[in-house]
Amino acid sequence: MKARAIQQAAAEAAAAAAAAAAEKANRPLLEAKALDATAIKFGKLVASDEAKLAKGAHKTLAVIIGEHLTLKQLKPHELVQQWAKRGEEPISKMEFRQHIRKMLEQTDVREIDALFERLDEDGGGTLDVDEMRHALKTLQQSAAKGAAEAADTEKRVRHNRKRHDAARHAADLMRKMDQAKRDADLVRSGKIPLRDKLSAFLIDPGKMKMSTNETVTKWDEAGNNNGLIGKDVFRTQIAKLMGIPDSEISFEAQAAAKGPGEVTAGKELDDIFESFDADQSGDLNVREMKAVLRRLYDEGKQVGKRSVQVEKRVKDCKAVAKEAQDTLQALLDEDAAAAAEVQARKERERLEKLAAKEAAKAAKAAKEEAKAAEAAAKKLEFEQRVSQRRK
Repeated sequence: MKARAIQQAAAEAAAAAAAAAAEKANRPLLEAKALDATAIKFGKLVASDEAKLAKGAHKTLAVIIGEHLTLKQLKPHELVQQWAKRGEEPISKMEFRQHIRKMLEQTDVREIDALFERLDEDGGGTLDVDEMRHALKTLQQSAAKGAAEAADTEKRVRHNRKRHDAARHAADLMRKMDQAKRDADLVRSGKIPLRDKLSAFLIDPGKMKMSTNETVTKWDEAGNNNGLIGKDVFRTQIAKLMGIPDSEISFEAQAAAKGPGEVTAGKELDDIFESFDADQSGDLNVREMKAVLRRLYDEGKQVGKRSVQVEKRVKDCKAVAKEAQDTLQALLDEDAAAAAEVQARKERERLEKLAAKEAAKAAKAAKEEAKAAEAAAKKLEFEQRVSQRRK
């Protein structure tokens, strides 16, 4: 029976682990906008705590005095002997102020007086030796508490910054993945840049009937036959080579293309030309034009691979984006588990207090019942004695 129970427990644990793994694998990716919102939330928490630390929010006057006492290894009873006249007379607010200002430079008098009034629990206007000794111990405790609060704040900063950075990293990777998807959609739709189409055209032996030298020589002859090929000639000859209609390369077409993202073939061809016209002279000599075509030819060798490359990039971006989001989710799950544990602990404490209260109530009732029974027994015993005497 025991072995069977162990096997069943192991099977249930394995099933739970498999279910968790399946949930993790099938969890949809969050959009960059949602991840940005998470990063902003944790960023605000970090900024708030860092501002507290920068302003010394934990360094009240009580904490500063307590730290000074600890740092200088001053014992409360020794300090009281120094401050109190003859080591036994009460210390007034003025004397307290003077001693504190002597101990600490640039201290606000109002803060000192406020601290004195807080320490003067009976409101008598002075601190006697016992009150002063107790007050100094309280200040040391305040220093320890302040240091603990500062340490807790620094811990929260590290905790929240880790989550901020994880969310920001995940958001950046989602943006990269989204861009990779857009690039892939562009390639799939055939809406690739004209430069890529030209490069692919140049390496297709079925379309390029002439060598590079013959092509450039023909272009030179179509121009001024002066060894220089201008932008207009380049645009016209490439359009003719690729079968692009004149209507798509005309200046009228470029002038009409005013919509956002609307670019004509003529503008794309001009951009290609200008990318190689290093001195911006508006002309390329024959040697330079041959180099341009060879460069485009080399680029064309890569165009055929681009479809495979963009699909692989989408897959790779998705993998790293999911890994980043899983890392972030693990951190958020830790926070949720910690919050649930705190809530469960509070509920246990509430139930324990309630049980203790009920137990105390029951004990009190039992005690009262026992007391009543004892009183009744005594009364009965008394009545029996009286009855015996009467007989």
